[in-house]
Amino acid sequence: MKEGRTFRNTHQIIMPLELSHKHNQNECLEGSERREELVRIQIQALRSMGYEQSAELLQRESGFKLESDVVQSFRECLLKGEWTSVLAFIDDALRDEPNKKNEVAFLVYEQEYLEHVHNGETVSALECLQTRLTPLVMKAEAVSGTTEQVRVLSSTRLHSLSSVLMCDGPSVLESKMHWGSGSNQHKSRMALLTSIQGYFPASLMMAENRLDALIHQAEQYQQSECRYHNGSDPTQPPSLLVDHRCSPKSLPRVTKHIFTNHTDEVWFVKFSNSGEYLAAASKDQTVCIWEVATYALKHTLRGHSMPISFVSWSWDDKLLLTCSNDKSVRMWDLEKEKEGGTLLLDIQEHTQSVTSCAWSPKKDFFISAGLDQLMCVWDMSGNKLHSWEGVRINDLSVTRDGKYLVGICHEKKIRIYDMKTFAEEQIQENDSITSLSVSADSKFLLVNLSSQEIHLWNLDERRLITKYYGQKQGKFVIRSCFGGHNDAFVISGSEDYNIYMWHRNSAELLDVLEGHLGTVNSVTWSPTNPRLFASCSDDKTVRLWGVDDNPSGTS
Repeated sequence: MKEGRTFRNTHQIIMPLELSHKHNQNECLEGSERREELVRIQIQALRSMGYEQSAELLQRESGFKLESDVVQSFRECLLKGEWTSVLAFIDDALRDEPNKKNEVAFLVYEQEYLEHVHNGETVSALECLQTRLTPLVMKAEAVSGTTEQVRVLSSTRLHSLSSVLMCDGPSVLESKMHWGSGSNQHKSRMALLTSIQGYFPASLMMAENRLDALIHQAEQYQQSECRYHNGSDPTQPPSLLVDHRCSPKSLPRVTKHIFTNHTDEVWFVKFSNSGEYLAAASKDQTVCIWEVATYALKHTLRGHSMPISFVSWSWDDKLLLTCSNDKSVRMWDLEKEKEGGTLLLDIQEHTQSVTSCAWSPKKDFFISAGLDQLMCVWDMSGNKLHSWEGVRINDLSVTRDGKYLVGICHEKKIRIYDMKTFAEEQIQENDSITSLSVSADSKFLLVNLSSQEIHLWNLDERRLITKYYGQKQGKFVIRSCFGGHNDAFVISGSEDYNIYMWHRNSAELLDVLEGHLGTVNSVTWSPTNPRLFASCSDDKTVRLWGVDDNPSGTS
């Protein structure tokens, strides 16, 4: 290792340039510390924008440094590869936190090791691996550590490092270790510096671009509190000079198109995962699939002998499952140009109406459930892999992360199955549940109740978050969904022919949309366009809803 400077007293690092600098004697300690922090943040921001002279002037005038000479020297040593000096700083700065100290030391040794390998210095690389990296991992695994420690100091990571010794040339090493082409040593050391900064107290080493981070946090908070925020508005660029505020016009509240291809009640509607297509299932025993951009009818799927109540897109949108009251679930290939799709599977295992189905995230199996109290897991050839009996499932969904299978049953229960073990947990609701919807991040669940309430649950914590009121339901299956930018909104159909829209976090009712002439059974929000959703109704139509493009229109 390269020899370098010795660091001492790194805990006493932010000192006034002039000890005689006068502060307001009546200012409390907290206010004084806040002033120092603000000045340091401004110095950092000025430097990042290239205003070095202004930053230097602010340092002199305020008496505060961005960082001590010790920290600046540490940064220089790391970028020069003076590893002995770097480790001396780490040993002193983190002397009271041995777990963190070992993790940071491991990351530094890892960088040193990879540079030796990249430079063809096999003997030095082996020495680093055997005498520095390996002992740290063995020590960490011998005691109980934090999750982060286990992740950094693990045998798996050590084995991965060992394997790079066998790499055939620098380019293979760069690819294996995700260094990027060209093996830019400065960039890799900068990446190391960024990765270890978080281990040190902020008073010692401020995170990069701290002002930008604070501004971003403020923007995120204001957006989360804004009832109408639905992504960026190209007509209103964001400004730091005013607080964030959106117009109700950012929400899709205007009918953009009405599809009239179905000849009977439309019970279910769903966008494809790409947002390019829209599928609707009807009492007329068909599924219509339209191209969203052109409104053109792409496919009409025929073959079921009774009403179709549910469809499910595969994650790549190439396949579609359809569930029918004729007791069957069918798989269709939609990739070919054949107008009616290609029927791949027709499963007749159920003895009563099939209510719902869902794909695994990897598209290696799918699940169906029916009123016959049977829920089955099928492979792509239609072979049954697993089944549950005795539970009448009305609706089901597999979370996008593949962690849970969630189902609702007539017993007023939410059933949550672990997709690895098939172990089951239950959440008791207070009324009959008609439908469910899982958020895009797999963390939250909406359930519609016949008591005219919609409940939002945290899936991991099994905790009720909030309730939404207003929609009318009691006789029929009414569906709701998340939608908009970051799933910030909740919409639901209703038996009073309207669509109800709430702000998700506050549960405030934002709008009631009129237009349909019958019960609105199902709604679906585009996964790729936060300003577009669709609805279907007993009036035999499917509607596309978008924002008001007329700037002079009323809100």
